[in-house]
Amino acid sequence: MLEALAADHAVGLVTNGPPGMQSTKLEAAGLADHFETTVFAGHDCSAKPDPEPFEVALDALGSHCSRAVHVGNSLSSDVAGAHAAGLQSVWVPAENGVEPDPEPHHSFESLADLAEPPWHQRTSEP
Repeated sequence: MLEALAADHAVGLVTNGPPGMQSTKLEAAGLADHFETTVFAGHDCSAKPDPEPFEVALDALGSHCSRAVHVGNSLSSDVAGAHAAGLQSVWVPAENGVEPDPEPHHSFESLADLAEPPWHQRTSEP
């Protein structure tokens, strides 16, 4: 999925957690080289849901919140943080049956659903 998205989009990672631990996880999953930038929130800057790590990633990617979407599995860190930074949010729940709060812009059962537009397109500019 990351390779398909990277063909048309800049792809970055914002993750809470120590850089060593998170880098080890990314290497083990074969994902370390799939991101143009990685922000270790809580280490490089404030932790999610603070907007700062999202802003740092956007700056590194040369993008703006009006052109970005954050995908995550945590309502309290990913969705709330994306909203605080002015980004659209895509929530991929780790478990079914959870009532989303805060409400994400989009919710998918699988990352495979990211392949279909227009989830990544804003309907209007701010």
